[in-house]
Amino acid sequence: MKNLVKIATVCMMVCSSISVSMAQTSAGTFALGGNVTYTGTHDQGSGAGDPQRSTNFTFMPSLGYFVTDGLLVGGELVVAVLKDEYNGNNEYRQNVFGVGPFLRYYRFTKNSQFAFVGDFGVNYGAAKSRYNDNDPSKSSRFNLYITPGFTWFPTSHWGIDLKVNLFTYTSYDPDKDGDDDKESTITFGLNTFSPSLGVRYHFGK
Repeated sequence: MKNLVKIATVCMMVCSSISVSMAQTSAGTFALGGNVTYTGTHDQGSGAGDPQRSTNFTFMPSLGYFVTDGLLVGGELVVAVLKDEYNGNNEYRQNVFGVGPFLRYYRFTKNSQFAFVGDFGVNYGAAKSRYNDNDPSKSSRFNLYITPGFTWFPTSHWGIDLKVNLFTYTSYDPDKDGDDDKESTITFGLNTFSPSLGVRYHFGK
């Protein structure tokens, strides 16, 4: 009898966690999240014209609303600072700001603390670059992307994302004040060598 009670208790706890996890992706709830990345390299033996030290900091906050069960609609910001330092105290610095909408769909597995996700989004970014004390130059970039992945819900409110790039279209204008010299690139295929991690907080119900 005691064993039956223990089994029933465990089953109730599991079912409760499953229903709570799925409830956090139901219509009417919100998801607040973001990604933060930082990379840095230091090469004492860099050649002429190559940066000796490079840093890249990117912050991407986002907010979404579940319009239906499992379908998240929202917007995200992109704030980035890139800096290259060269021999001879020369410095190149670029500040980037972008914004755009996105869609995300959740498909839960049999273990409802895990869900497959698919992101579709577009964003437009503008950048200002400066080399030493020269006049700054302006550039722009338009991105369209599809990124699949999965989300793990360790608690009822927190979701941890792991995503990889599947499709990306980029249109880049290196000099908005100069000639019309836009560059367009298309990337297709799962890039499992550069996954991205993110965290989201689900609330509202």
